Amino acid sequence: FEDIYSAKWNADSKEWDSINNRLGRINGNGFESVSHISEDGLLAYITLNNSADNKAKIATRSSDIAEVKWTNQGQWSTPKLLDKTVNSSFYDGNATLTADGMTMYFVSERNANAKMSDIYVSYKQGNKWSKPTALPAEINSKGRETTPFVTPDGRYLFFSSNGHTKGMGGYDVYVVERMGSSWGEVKNLGSAINTVNDDFGFKIYDALGKAYINGMELVGEKASLDIYEFNLTFAELLKGLAE
Repeated sequence: FEDIYSAKWNADSKEWDSINNRLGRINGNGFESVSHISEDGLLAYITLNNSADNKAKIATRSSDIAEVKWTNQGQWSTPKLLDKTVNSSFYDGNATLTADGMTMYFVSERNANAKMSDIYVSYKQGNKWSKPTALPAEINSKGRETTPFVTPDGRYLFFSSNGHTKGMGGYDVYVVERMGSSWGEVKNLGSAINTVNDDFGFKIYDALGKAYINGMELVGEKASLDIYEFNLTFAELLKGLAE
C-alpha cells in the first residue's frame, strides 16, 4: 500500500538520486511512513498499519507507532511496536522526539468520540513511555491537528491544523513555544509557508539552513501531493513571525 523511501543527495549533479524502498525490514505489505530520525541516524520512529494484512508478522489494531534501529549489518531492524500505553485501538502516529529522546509528541484519534485528531505528549521513563496526555485546547482545536515537529531542544512545536481560526485554507502550519510548564501563543507561519491548499509535514533543520514541507496543489479536479525544500534558518523564521 504505502512504503518508506530513501534518497541520497548527489553533490556533483546537485540532485537527489538513488531513490528506493529497499530498507531492510521496515517495509511490508501494509502502510508505512517515517516521521522521526535521530540526529545520529541510528534510530527512527515510523507509523505502521498492517490491519488489512492477515498474514502480517506485526499485527496492528489500527495505525500504531513503532521503533526501528540501524543494525551492525547496515540495515534497519524489524519494527518494534511501542506498548499499549502509547498505541491505542485508534489511529496513533506521526511521532516526533526531542534530541535527548525523552519527550515524544504524536497524533492520536483515541478521543475520537469527542474530538478529531489531537496532539499528545509522552515522556520516557526508563524503558517505557508515560501515559500520554493531550496538549491544551489552545493547541488542539475542534478540528484536526497533525504532523507535529518539535525542535531538538524541545522549545518550539510545529504542527498542522484545519481547526484554528487564523488559517489560510485547508491545513496550515503553526508554531507554539514551550514556556516551562505552559505554552505561548499559537502562530500561523504565514503566506511565506502556507497556501490556500493543504500544507503539512513541516520540518526545519537549522544546521543545514533547510526546511521541508508537504504541499497539496489542486490542478483542475486532480490533486498532487509533493515535498518542497527551501532555504530557511530558525532565526529567519522567528524574525518573520515577529514582523
